[in-house]
Amino acid sequence: MNHVESLKKSLVREQLITGLFAALCYFTCAGLGIAVDLKFLNPIVKQFIPLCGAVGLLGTSHSFLSFRLVTALQALTALPASQKAE
Repeated sequence: MNHVESLKKSLVREQLITGLFAALCYFTCAGLGIAVDLKFLNPIVKQFIPLCGAVGLLGTSHSFLSFRLVTALQALTALPASQKAE
């Protein structure tokens, strides 16, 4: 496996992990909100809901960035050799 293929594989793995992390943060945010509204948790916990949302947004943007890098890398590796030199 050459360097480009290993980079592509690493970026796809990173995209998957950050996407799953962002989904976990969003579900945690929703779960905390529901638990506080149903009086299962202390209302003080409500202050962590925006933090979970912000971390989820960070994970989502990182996942989208990895997706765009993989797409750009695939487009560059698909170019013929004559266009790569330009």
